[in-house]
Amino acid sequence: MTKYFMVAKILTFLFSICLFANEGTTPKISVLKMMSEFSTLIERSDSDFPNFEARLNDLFSKLENIDLSRIDIDEVRKNTNLIIRSTAEFDRQIVQLISKWKESGHWTKKSETTVRNTIRSLRYFGDSVGEMSLGLGDSKSPNFNFKTLTGGQPFVITADGQHFNPDQDFRPGDLVLMRGSSEVSAAIARVADVNTQFSHIAIVTQDPVSKELFLQEALIEKGLVLSPIQSLMDHAIGRAVILRHEDPKRAEQASQSAWKRSHDGQKYIYDFSMKFKVTPKELSENPELFCSLVIRDAFYGDEKAPYLLPKDPSQLNPKNRQFLKLIGISDATTEIFAPSDIELDPDFVKVAEYRDFSKTPQQRIYDIIFDKVFEWMDEGGHFKQSKLLDLVANFGFQISKVDVLKKLMWKLGVPVAPHVKPNVLRAVVSIGLIRRHLQKELQPKIDAFVKKTGLVPTPKMLDNWLEEIRDQGSNKAFKTLKLGPKKQANSCLKFYK
Repeated sequence: MTKYFMVAKILTFLFSICLFANEGTTPKISVLKMMSEFSTLIERSDSDFPNFEARLNDLFSKLENIDLSRIDIDEVRKNTNLIIRSTAEFDRQIVQLISKWKESGHWTKKSETTVRNTIRSLRYFGDSVGEMSLGLGDSKSPNFNFKTLTGGQPFVITADGQHFNPDQDFRPGDLVLMRGSSEVSAAIARVADVNTQFSHIAIVTQDPVSKELFLQEALIEKGLVLSPIQSLMDHAIGRAVILRHEDPKRAEQASQSAWKRSHDGQKYIYDFSMKFKVTPKELSENPELFCSLVIRDAFYGDEKAPYLLPKDPSQLNPKNRQFLKLIGISDATTEIFAPSDIELDPDFVKVAEYRDFSKTPQQRIYDIIFDKVFEWMDEGGHFKQSKLLDLVANFGFQISKVDVLKKLMWKLGVPVAPHVKPNVLRAVVSIGLIRRHLQKELQPKIDAFVKKTGLVPTPKMLDNWLEEIRDQGSNKAFKTLKLGPKKQANSCLKFYK
């Protein structure tokens, strides 16, 4: 258990913060002092999974109300790398426990939801630590624009504590979980029952002749594409995780399969239906796929004994399916292969995790905005009919046939293409308008809080501020999003209470 000692310490700190959350004024809490107490819980997890699950769920629920002002911020700044590395290490340890959970019969949908929520909460906490230590968090903060997977600690955390060199350390079959910078990425990451921080996934494949490594992925506007690894680094995205299958042979076979798919003579377009239970033969006959299906197809293997991903698909059972219908997901679809599902697979080890802390505040804002938007839609809200938006969407569809205009729209973040129908473009434009109007009113609240306290607001605080904006009812977002009757919402475990 010694290699998980730092993990034990950080989670103890988090539990302790939660336990004291409702008490009166108390002295600052030492993070390093509190971190060691969680080791006992880790050690007992093998024999007492129900208790461990309950403690994880308690952690997730109370982290939403964590009072960051009670943290000894000076101590945190001196130990930023240790804290962020510890949260990432505990994340890995939770995933490795999933196999034992399943063997003991304790792995339920509620357990899965608890684990997903805990992983997300730990990542948000790590984000906050990095942002506060670097003095970031408001709209006036500098933008680092690091090349992806560069910058060293605390921006890049590795499983073995060593430096990750993206020019040398990728291997064939590695997976790259990513988060795009647009509101479309935030919305896609939140369509399933449990919200995530990732919207895209790709696989590293190798040219069998030159041995050069490439990234294979499915993009909305382009379909299946193959790009040099350097293109990933040059994109300067805000968040990425590198995962590697524990069986090098299977990873190599997946890489070879991916390479063959990119060179089989077919043109594969993006499929918005999100149907993932597709065999390689069926995919060849109907050349439509999405990012996660690329991964499933690469690892599929022998038809007689296929290796099927994901082991735990995301559930898709919202009360209001309007957004899903607009982008092409049918009512019959109740589960999907979301990119983040791969995080719950113990066969894949997290090699490195990258965060640009100058970008994570914006991503968190997008996340919480669309947490609320979909929550409001579940309460009866929906996108309003608009002749103007219909006109814009139809115009975008028409210009997709003109190559120069199509590429110009891509640069503006609008995924126009002949296979991207007007209803999808209408959804993209709608969520863009909603996000911009809500953030215009939300951002001053964030900036004022950061300036006053030197801390970053928690997701729960952002949630509360958005509810205040809703109560006022004057935000222009509500010209695009019609709200239903207000209810007491609880998005934490909204489908598995």
